[in-house]
Amino acid sequence: IIQGTLRAVGTAEARIELGPEMETWRGLFVLNASATSTMSYVDILKTSALESGMLRLTGGVNFYKSDLHMSDCRLLGTRAEDGMNLVQSKITLERTTFQDTNSDALDLDFCLANITSCNFKQIGGDAMDFSGCQVRVSNSTVNGARDKGISVGEASRADLFSCSLIDVGVGVACKDGSNVIASYCTVTDSKIAAMMTYVKKPMFSPPSMRITALNTNAQNPLLRQRRSLMELDGNPVQEIDLDVSSLYQGPMRK
Repeated sequence: IIQGTLRAVGTAEARIELGPEMETWRGLFVLNASATSTMSYVDILKTSALESGMLRLTGGVNFYKSDLHMSDCRLLGTRAEDGMNLVQSKITLERTTFQDTNSDALDLDFCLANITSCNFKQIGGDAMDFSGCQVRVSNSTVNGARDKGISVGEASRADLFSCSLIDVGVGVACKDGSNVIASYCTVTDSKIAAMMTYVKKPMFSPPSMRITALNTNAQNPLLRQRRSLMELDGNPVQEIDLDVSSLYQGPMRK
């Protein structure tokens, strides 16, 4: 637990490794930092969640009201609910890999984020999960996510550019009052849909998604629940009756 700023800077030739002495360890918790933390060329291995008394965190790496610049890092083999969870923080994430997670890889709540050239592999839940966030994701790849490649919810705003989403349940899900602009993205081998708009939590307004130049081989490329907004290359996508509760009782997790 770090009540302040974290600085962990390695090099390509001399990476920093944070890992367990035995099977897992309880990871990192940075809170209320007055300056931006920096992590580069750091490998974070086999984390579990930090639970101590009343404190119960979901992430192997957790930042609360603490800004972070992370580049050229690897988060591998987490057994926590989230590989990384940031709350009310600003994050710049560059050239970082998330691999082999039990559930979600990157979970952001009420954050400002810029994610560039990152990779997500063998993800047990969502690769990226945004709630109440403003996010830009560019030139990033998801290869294997059991649930959603990118989940945008709870009145988030996301700009997605040139992202590749392979072997996912859903490529991009936009829900619950959120707004997504997706440009020049590729979705390959999605099991449910390439992109979806729907309301899961009825206290939110319908979401909107504007898609440009989508490349996909999906059998059901676009699913637009009635009253939501979805456009492909400036043309409205046909609305359908979508039973969201049955999806979450079946192939989708959360």
